Amino acid sequence: MVGGGPQSDNIIHRMAMDDPIPWWKKPHLRNMSLLLFPCVIGIEMTSGFDSQIINSAQLLPAWKESAFSLLPFIPLINDTLGRRWCIMFGSWVMIIGTFIQGSSKNAPIYIIARAIVGFGLPYAIVAGSCLIGELAYPKERPILTSLFNACYFIGAIVTAGCTFGTQTIKNDWSWRIPSLLQMAPSLLQVAFIFFLPESPRFLMSKDRLEEAKNVLITYHAEGNADSEFVKAEIAEVKVTLEIELDIRSSRGRI
Repeated sequence: MVGGGPQSDNIIHRMAMDDPIPWWKKPHLRNMSLLLFPCVIGIEMTSGFDSQIINSAQLLPAWKESAFSLLPFIPLINDTLGRRWCIMFGSWVMIIGTFIQGSSKNAPIYIIARAIVGFGLPYAIVAGSCLIGELAYPKERPILTSLFNACYFIGAIVTAGCTFGTQTIKNDWSWRIPSLLQMAPSLLQVAFIFFLPESPRFLMSKDRLEEAKNVLITYHAEGNADSEFVKAEIAEVKVTLEIELDIRSSRGRI
């Protein structure tokens, strides 16, 4: 019954869609799903904050270089230390950047702070999108990944409202307050990220099969160690990792 590749994927999809119990009636899955919002889904709120505070900064060379020149290093953290540590790293970088931004004394320091934020944001976004896809229950996965992108607009609307309100302040705090508020989503991620389990896919890529199995049993099978659904998920991940390993090996021989 449990195979790999497309067959396993079809089994997982069918079993998930046939599950009559909604996610909010499963205690472990409910807790994980609710934690995904402050820990992962809310990452995109920082993008919304960012775009509304000063759109033109993203056109500056310093911003673009910081955002793109270090992108190749994201997999190094994401695939070596795990999704949670990659989110933690990116979030701390953004906290530091927004603190410098909110306390900057001149334009050059402000632009440097923006560059720091631009460096940290892709780390959190890449790891966050991975963690959602790899932790979410297949039935709710499309909704959760959609919410991830939709949170951009939450950040943008909150920032627009905040800057509209602070325009009545007749000193530097009219722009410092919105700038400092940009760290709010990152603070939530730093505070809550380790309440989430690590990605089962990452754990299996590091030969930590039992840990991955325990995560899936706890959150996708509500503690049922004999769950056929979990067996199908593990088989699918194993096949996917083997295919990726073969691809890397064939590239190395070219």
